[in-house]
Amino acid sequence: FMCIQYGIGAAIGLGEIHPWVLFLAAGYLIWALVFLSGVEKGIKAYIKSPGCMIGTIFHAEIDDKTFRIEIPERGTAFSSPLKKLTCVFEISSLYMFYTSVQDVYLLPARCLTPEQRTALRPVLRNKLGSNFGSRFK
Repeated sequence: FMCIQYGIGAAIGLGEIHPWVLFLAAGYLIWALVFLSGVEKGIKAYIKSPGCMIGTIFHAEIDDKTFRIEIPERGTAFSSPLKKLTCVFEISSLYMFYTSVQDVYLLPARCLTPEQRTALRPVLRNKLGSNFGSRFK
């Protein structure tokens, strides 16, 4: 970003372009392309792996005391009191239930009706306090 600003400043006559700025911009561009290609390769490898959870059917149950999730295809079941969850974040498309620093369960928002989403927010706020984050009121 700074290289772009520097280039614009040089173009309107505020200074001259030094070659090291071009080398720096090219280096960052190459780094970004290598990084993004590695991320894409990792995603493709995950989708092809036998442990891929994309598309699996799961059952989630959230009441005012407990969070339960079951993935029958994988033989996975997890249950925890709401107040023992590390944190929960709500974004427009999903809920992220962090059961520990390393483990997260994603609950798509499309699985809930608008009324259920509205009713779930106060429960999570009351049980988790500052460990619940939402961009909605």
